[in-house]
Amino acid sequence: MVLTVQNGVESAGELGEIVGADRVVCGVSWITANLESPGVVAHARGKRLIFGEPTGGLSTRVERLKAVFERTDIEPEVYSSIRIPLWHKFMIASPAAGLSALTRLPFGCVVNTEETRSW
Repeated sequence: MVLTVQNGVESAGELGEIVGADRVVCGVSWITANLESPGVVAHARGKRLIFGEPTGGLSTRVERLKAVFERTDIEPEVYSSIRIPLWHKFMIASPAAGLSALTRLPFGCVVNTEETRSW
C-alpha cells in the first residue's frame, strides 16, 4: 500500500500508473511545516491526516491504516469520498501558492503581511 499525501488532485492516478492503482490510497495532510535550512524541515502545527480509497467507499485496508495512525500523534480521518477533501485543499492551496510565488514569500509571510492579507 502506498499513501500519497502530495498536494493536488491527480497524484493517486499518476502514482497508480507506476505502482498499480490497487496499491494506492489517497491522502490529504493538514499540517504546517517550514524549511529551516536545506534538508531540514520543522513541523509547526497540525496533525490531521485524511485518507480514503481513490475510487470511493470504505475498505478494510484504510480502517487498518487508521488504526496504525491512531497509535501515533497523528489525527487520522477516513473519508468514503476522498475527492471532496482533495478538492477542498486544492481550492485553498492554488491561490495561496500563486500569491506566494508572485510575492516570493513563504505562505506564512503572505498571510501575516498587511499588504497581502486582504487577497
